[in-house]
Amino acid sequence: MNLERLKHDHKDILNHCHEIRKEIVRKAPPKRLQKIAAEIYEQHLKSHFEYEEKHVFPLLGNDHPIIIQAIKEHQQIAAICKMNDYSLMLAKQLMSEMDAHFQFEERVVFPYIQQTVTEEQLLKI
Repeated sequence: MNLERLKHDHKDILNHCHEIRKEIVRKAPPKRLQKIAAEIYEQHLKSHFEYEEKHVFPLLGNDHPIIIQAIKEHQQIAAICKMNDYSLMLAKQLMSEMDAHFQFEERVVFPYIQQTVTEEQLLKI
């Protein structure tokens, strides 16, 4: 897997989030929103976050400021997805945080990794 594949994963995950966005507009019951968020986390986000944290972020070191921020955002998104007490406001917050997080990775984290590590290191991921 490489950084382009991870960018593709971001788009794929956001496509799955389209269902949450539709349900927000419909003012769906909180349980429905919670169910969709939990499914997206379990089926897509969890493995994506684990991959980044195990294979990509260590290239810079987990003590690097941008990696610390990325991991913190992973934790925040995961926590929202796992909450049982859901609301329209929380679903909107989740969508906002996911959009911001993926933009941060694609505009800051990934370019910085590409500029900092060797081609050989990039090929290993």
